[in-house]
Amino acid sequence: MTATTAKMRYWCDMAMECVRRDHTPGISSGDQRGPFLSARAMGMALAALNDAIAIVQSRPTLLGITPPPGLATVGVVNADLAGAAACAQVMRLRYPNQANLLEPAWLHWLEYFNLGAASGPVEMLGRAFGTLVHQKGANDPIDAAVDQYTPVAGPYNHIVPPSDPMQHYAGGKWGTASRLASVRDPGFPFPPGRVSPTVVNPTPHFAADFAKVAAKGENDRDPTVPGSRTLPEEVTGVAWGYDGPPELGTPPRLYMQVI
Repeated sequence: MTATTAKMRYWCDMAMECVRRDHTPGISSGDQRGPFLSARAMGMALAALNDAIAIVQSRPTLLGITPPPGLATVGVVNADLAGAAACAQVMRLRYPNQANLLEPAWLHWLEYFNLGAASGPVEMLGRAFGTLVHQKGANDPIDAAVDQYTPVAGPYNHIVPPSDPMQHYAGGKWGTASRLASVRDPGFPFPPGRVSPTVVNPTPHFAADFAKVAAKGENDRDPTVPGSRTLPEEVTGVAWGYDGPPELGTPPRLYMQVI
């Protein structure tokens, strides 16, 4: 596994740190906010880290991107440097508002692990590969754009919370985004209760589950209406339901910390 050494774990930690900073207004005005964009950025950064090393070591890659000429021949001793440079480049391009934090992080990493001066040929090849990984998601800003529509109340539809009347809906085009490493199984079944991408069949089982979710969330829709959540359920919901608060970021960061 790529992150089994302290030298590489540094960049996993940096990828998670970028998500935290990106959602903290005092640090950044935000570049990749929200669970989709932050997961995408972190996935690209860590895939670049893995793949650049794999190319140098003549192993299969995750993304299948044709590397820049010369990367495969830098020598195994330089594999970590090339991988880290690719990862750092993805983060530099995905988080331009954090340039003043990412550049010192790169220099500190080189110094701490005694890897020489910045801007050497191996670093440049790694960064060129990181740029190619970043470009694989060139349409991400379009796919992540906020969709403007008026929600329709009623079963299986969205009700705007009174506490956030200007709430918007981001990422309606993510289904058309270029995949990174995943593949689509054409025979994979729809979730229970759904018979097509746009049609829900409220079977008794689905209706019962939906009613339970609606009851547990009633307090959030209307604070004056008693809900059915217990205190442990409330604590669990807060722990797993956050979405982009300052100093925490989005759930993908939490999932990566758990891993």
